[in-house]
Amino acid sequence: MKRIAEWFAAVGAAASKSGKRLMAVVAAVAMLGGVAGVSATAMADDQSAADTQQSTAQTETPANTDSKDAGTDTGNKDDSTKADATKSDDAASADTDAAASELTEQTAPAPTSTLNTQAAEATNGSCVYAGNVASGLNNVCWLDMTNFTADKDQLQPMSVKLSDSLTMKFNIKYTGGRKLRSAAVPTWNKAAFGHYGYAGFPEGTKPALYQITGSYNTESTVELTDIKIVNADGSEITGNYSFMMADAESTNNDESISFTSSNEIEQVAQFPQQGDADYKNYAFGDQTFSADHKTVTGGGVRTGANPGIYLYKTKSPDTVSVTMGVHYGREIQAAIFGVLFSNAETTVTTNNASDTFAGKVESQTYGSEQTGGVTGSNSATSKVVNMLSDTDTSEQVKFTLSASENTNWNDYNVSFTCDGDCGEYDATPQIDTATGNRYVTVSVASEKSAHGKWVVTKKVKLDTPKIQKSISKDEVDSAATGQKDSYTLSLNVKGNTVSGTTTSGEKAKIDVAFVLDTSGSMNDKVGNSTRLKNMQNAITDNGGLSSVLFNSPDKIDAQAHVITFASGLGLDGTSVLSTKADLDEVVNGLTANGATHWEKGLERVSNISTRPGATKYVVFLTDGDPGNKGWKETNVYSCGVLGLQTCDDNDSARSVYNASVIAGKQLAKAGWNILNVGVDMPTTVYVNPEADSVSGSNYKLHNHSFSQTAGWVSPLEALTARENDNKSTTVKDQLIKAYPKTTSSELAQVFKDLGQIITTTTTKSYGKVSIVDTLSDYADPLFEYDKQSGEITSGVTVVTSDRSNVDAEVASKTYDVATRTVTVTFKDGFTLAKDVTYSVQFKVKPSDKAYETYASNKQSEKGGYTDTDNTVHQGEPGTGTDSENKDGFYSNAEAHLAYSECTAVNNVAKDCVSKDNVTYQKPVLQVKTGKIQVTKNWDPTDSEPKDGSKVTVNIYKGVHADDSQKVDTLTLAKDGGWTGSLGNLAPSTYFVEETNVDGYTASYSQSQTVTITADDLWKAEPNMTKFDNVRAYDVTITNTLNRVDLDVNANVKVSKTVQGAAASKDFTFNLTCAKSNAACKDGVTWPKDSNGSLTATASKSDLQTIGTPADAKFPDGSTLQLKAPTGTTSAVYEFTVSEDQSGNPAGWKYDTDTVTVKVTVSKKTDGSGYKTKVEYVYADGDSDKTDNPKSADFTNVFVAVSSLPVTGGRSARDWLIYGGGLGLLALLAGAGYTVWRKRQLV
Repeated sequence: MKRIAEWFAAVGAAASKSGKRLMAVVAAVAMLGGVAGVSATAMADDQSAADTQQSTAQTETPANTDSKDAGTDTGNKDDSTKADATKSDDAASADTDAAASELTEQTAPAPTSTLNTQAAEATNGSCVYAGNVASGLNNVCWLDMTNFTADKDQLQPMSVKLSDSLTMKFNIKYTGGRKLRSAAVPTWNKAAFGHYGYAGFPEGTKPALYQITGSYNTESTVELTDIKIVNADGSEITGNYSFMMADAESTNNDESISFTSSNEIEQVAQFPQQGDADYKNYAFGDQTFSADHKTVTGGGVRTGANPGIYLYKTKSPDTVSVTMGVHYGREIQAAIFGVLFSNAETTVTTNNASDTFAGKVESQTYGSEQTGGVTGSNSATSKVVNMLSDTDTSEQVKFTLSASENTNWNDYNVSFTCDGDCGEYDATPQIDTATGNRYVTVSVASEKSAHGKWVVTKKVKLDTPKIQKSISKDEVDSAATGQKDSYTLSLNVKGNTVSGTTTSGEKAKIDVAFVLDTSGSMNDKVGNSTRLKNMQNAITDNGGLSSVLFNSPDKIDAQAHVITFASGLGLDGTSVLSTKADLDEVVNGLTANGATHWEKGLERVSNISTRPGATKYVVFLTDGDPGNKGWKETNVYSCGVLGLQTCDDNDSARSVYNASVIAGKQLAKAGWNILNVGVDMPTTVYVNPEADSVSGSNYKLHNHSFSQTAGWVSPLEALTARENDNKSTTVKDQLIKAYPKTTSSELAQVFKDLGQIITTTTTKSYGKVSIVDTLSDYADPLFEYDKQSGEITSGVTVVTSDRSNVDAEVASKTYDVATRTVTVTFKDGFTLAKDVTYSVQFKVKPSDKAYETYASNKQSEKGGYTDTDNTVHQGEPGTGTDSENKDGFYSNAEAHLAYSECTAVNNVAKDCVSKDNVTYQKPVLQVKTGKIQVTKNWDPTDSEPKDGSKVTVNIYKGVHADDSQKVDTLTLAKDGGWTGSLGNLAPSTYFVEETNVDGYTASYSQSQTVTITADDLWKAEPNMTKFDNVRAYDVTITNTLNRVDLDVNANVKVSKTVQGAAASKDFTFNLTCAKSNAACKDGVTWPKDSNGSLTATASKSDLQTIGTPADAKFPDGSTLQLKAPTGTTSAVYEFTVSEDQSGNPAGWKYDTDTVTVKVTVSKKTDGSGYKTKVEYVYADGDSDKTDNPKSADFTNVFVAVSSLPVTGGRSARDWLIYGGGLGLLALLAGAGYTVWRKRQLV
C-alpha cells in the first residue's frame, strides 16, 4: 500500500507541473481500480513518509527555464518545491512519463511476449561541437543523442556521422531504475558542463542523456557496445582516437557517477578550471579508479558549494558504460559522450573586402570541409574534418583560401596562422599557379587539433577621386542685367578617406566615453532579453566593443569612461577603465530606472580627463526621446491647486533637448568624434535640424511638430545635425554620425561597426588639391579679378555638401587672362573629408564668338554648334540636364583636378605623394538668336510697281551702311507679300537699308538701327528648348511714291477778257485731265473732294474795264500732285481748261474754245529734285491764240439786240430767228420761247 500511495503521489505531483493533473489522476485511479482494501489512512501515512524523504532531495533547475526564480544548487538540494516550479515543460513532461511508466511497470506489467528487445535503429546522428572551447582543450565531437528513443532494457543501434567519410556505429542500452531521455547542454543552470570547458552548444542539439525523476535509491546504467568506425563504403577502419565521457549534470551528496571502458580511462580535465569565473564557488567530489583503470567512480560534493565535474577519455574502446546513482526520487543525473580525433577546421576573416573569399580544409584520406563565402568585414568557420591516426603518425592537412572570379589579389594583404598542434609549418601562403588560390600545409598529430585561420585585409588603397563637372542655366528672372544668358559652372570632387590598421608599430591612442541610457525603459523585454542586457552584451561579449578596444594592446592604447544617465547623472565617468575586465565589470553592473535626461550624460563628458594626443570618441546610446516622459502629443493636462493650471510634460522634453544640443555642440567644437545610437527609438516628434532650440507648448510649437514636416527629423538625428554644424576647426576628418533606427537585435552589429570606426589608425586621403578650369573661347567669365595680379576677388566660391565653411582652407583663387584659366588651390595641410563633396562654382556666359559662330553656321546651313574641327559636340555624361547629350559649345578647353595622396597615422600627417591629374568632363553651353523681320508698304497703297519689279533690302552690322559689314540682302516681291526676314542673328547692332526704288522715297517706321541683346533673347524665350529666332525685330519700310506738287494758281494761268460791256457776273472755268492723256489720269492726285476737276473764277469786279484781261483764280491752296518721272524721261501731264457755259446772262457771247495746258515734269540735272514746265496749246482758229501764250485766255462779248447786224454775226440762221421771233410767238409760243432762249446765248 505504501508503494501504491507513493506512485499516486508521484504521478499527481508530476502532472501538476505539466498541466496534466487530471489525466494523471484519471490514469492513477484506473490503475488502482483493481486493488481492493486500500486504506486511506495507510495512504496518508505513506504519503507523509514520502514527503519527509523528498524534503531532503535535490533541487535542479533545467537551463532552458524562463523563470527568474531559478533554483540554486546548494549542495544538499533540499528545495524540491522550488525545483518543480521552475522545471521546463519537457522536464515536467518527462517526470510525468517516468511516474506513469513506473506505475505501469509495477502495477500492470505487459506480458513478456509483447516487449520489444530492440528499438528502431537511429541513423541520422551527427557531431555536436561546442561554440566555445576553453584554452588547452581540444574540440570534441559530442555524440548527438536526439534520436535516442530506446526504453529501458531495449537495445538501439545508432550511427553518428563524424565527417563526410567517417561514421561511428554502436549499440546503446540502458538498464536500472530510471528512464533516460536526450537533453540539451547545459542540462540545468548550475551544471558545470556547458557553462565551463565546453559551452555555446548549437540550439536544438541534444548531446546529453538525462535521467528523469522517479524511484529513489536506484541506479541507471547506459552501455555502448560494439563501437566501431566505418568508411563511407561501410568498411571498418582502425586508428587512434579517444572516446570522451563526462558528467553532464552535477553529482551532489548521496549521488554517484561511474564510467567503465573496455580500455583504460584517464582524466583529461576538470570544470570549472582555476581562473574561471566563480571557480571559488565550486567543489569537486572524490574519484576512485579501479586497479586496471578501466572504471572510475565519482562521489558527490558534501559541502554547500556547486559540484564541479571531471572529463575522462579512453582509447578506441569497444564498449563503454556509465552508471548514475541517486538516493532520492527527485535527484537526477546526466552523462555525455564524445569522440576526440585528430581534427582540423578553418576560418576565414575578411576586413573591408569587396571580393568574396572562402576557406577549405582538406585531408587526402578523410575528406574536406569548406566555409561559406565571406566578404566585407566578416568571418566564417568550416565544419571540422575528423581524422584517425596512430599515436606516432601525423596527418597532412592543407588549408586553401580561394577568391571570387576576377579578384585582384594585389588589393589584399593575406595572412595565415594555425592555432593548436600544427607542427612546424611555413606560414607564408603558397600560390596555386593554376587558380591563384593561396594554401598552407600543416601536420596534425594524433588526437590533436589544428585550426587554420586566414585573415584577408583590403589594403589601405585610395581610389582615384570621384569628380564631376556640370553646368546649369541660371534663371533668367533672377539673373542680373546683362547676364540673362549666364550659366553656373560647378567643378566637384568628393572627399574620401580609407582606413586600416597600422602596420608601422605606432599604437593608436583612443579615449572613449560611453554615455549610456539607464532609464526605466531599458528594462523593457526584447524577446528573451532586455534592451539593457542587449547593450551590455554588445559591449562586453567576445568581439564586442570592449574586445576591440582592449584585446590588441600591441596596436591600440585605449582607455574608457562610463557615464550613465536617467532622471539624473549616474556614473560620472571619473574612473579610468584600461582593461576589458574593468570595462565589462562596470557595464555588466548597470541597472535601469528613471527618466531620460540626455543632457545629464552629455554635459558630463566635458569634465572627464582625456590624454594628450588621443583620438576622442563619445558613444551615446539611448532608447527614448528626451525628458521626464519622452515627447508625446497628449502630454498637456490640468495640474496645480484644484487643477487650475495647465502642465505640459513636453516642457521637460524641450528643455532637455535644448540643453543636450548645447552640450553636444560643445563636444563637437572640442573635437570629439560623436556616435549617436538610438535603440528601438519611437517616432513621436519631428525637429528642425537647422534650429539650435525648440520652444512653445503643445498648443503652439516652434521648430518641432508631432506630424511629419519636410526636412525635419527625429530628435536624435536633429541633435546630430547640430553637432555636425559645429565641428572643430582643427580636428581633421571629425566623425559625427547617427544610428537612429537601430533595433535591439542589430545593436551588436552596430557596436562592431563602431569598433571598426574607433580603432582606425591609418588613413589615406586627398590633399594638396587644386581645381583647374581653362575656359574655351566660347565662354566668358562673370567673376571679378585683379587685372594685374589675376587674383579673383569675387564670384568664385567653394561650397560643401555638409555645409561646412572651408574658405579658410583655400590658399588662392586666380585667373590667368592669357590662358583663360581659373585655378582654386587648397592649403597644403588640408585634406578632403570623407564623403564630403567640394564644389568650385562660378558663372560664365556665352562669348560673342559663341553667338557669332552659331549664327554664321546657321546662316551657312551648317549645324549651329559646328566647331573649328567641323564637329558638333555634345555635353559629356554627368554634365547636367542642360548639357548632357545636348549639342553646344564646350565651356572649357580643359579642366582637371590636381591632388596628392596623403597618409596620416593616428591623425598625424606623414607624407603626400603626387598623383596623376584627373580630367573633368566637358559640359556645353547654348546660345539663342533673333531675326529681323522687314515689311514693305506702298504709299499710296496701290502705287506699287506694276511691272513685277522687286525691292532689295541690305542688312549691315553696325550703325551705317558698310559693304564690308554686310550681313545679307533680302529681296522683297509682290508675290511674297512684300515681306522678308533675316534669321539666326547674333546679339549685335544692325543697320537696315533699302536699295533706292526709282520714283519712290523710303521711310522707316522705327530706326534703321536694330540692336539685338542676349538679355532680350533669353527673356523672350527663357526655357532651354528653343534657341533659334526666339525674338523678331520688326522693321517696316514705306515706299512713298515721289510726286511733284503743282501749285495751280502759281503755275496755271487762266485769263478772262470782256468786250462790249463790263461783266455783270463772275465767270468760271474748269480744269480737268485731257481725255487722251493717260499720264494725267494715272499720275495726278487731285485735291480732296475735287472729283478730278478744279474751278477757277474770274470775278466780275475784276472785269469792269472792257478789253482789260483779268486772271481767274482757283481756290486757295489748290495743288496737284504729279507723279514724278523715273529714269531719264520726263512725264507730260495734259489738262484742258474750258469756260463754264451755264447760266450766261442775256446779250453775252461766251468763249467756247478749249485750251490745253501741258505740264512737263523732269528731273533736275543736278539730281536735287524735279522741275516743271507749263505750256498752253490753243486750237487752230481760236481767236485768243498767240505765238507764245503764257496763259489760257478767254474773251466774252456783250452784244445789244438793236445793234445786231443784217449779216454777219455768228450765223444767218440765228439772226433770222431773232427777226421773226415776234411773228412766230403767237403761233408757236412754247417752241418759239425755247428757241429764242437758245439763240440769245450766242
